[in-house]
Amino acid sequence: MAHDWIFDVLADLRLYALSNDMPGLAGKVEEAMRIARRELATTRRPDREEEDGEVQPHRSRPN
Repeated sequence: MAHDWIFDVLADLRLYALSNDMPGLAGKVEEAMRIARRELATTRRPDREEEDGEVQPHRSRPN
């Protein structure tokens, strides 16, 4: 998946927060991870094409 990097960044931020006694931040990062998973699951539709590792909107000819 082209967006895996964001989960690595969020996991690092969560670990940093937990290691530095910031449980509120860690909780918000966990929430952000859940939201990212949900949004990525709903935005990966067949009418979109992947190019160069990025999701691009489907291009159609104007009416």
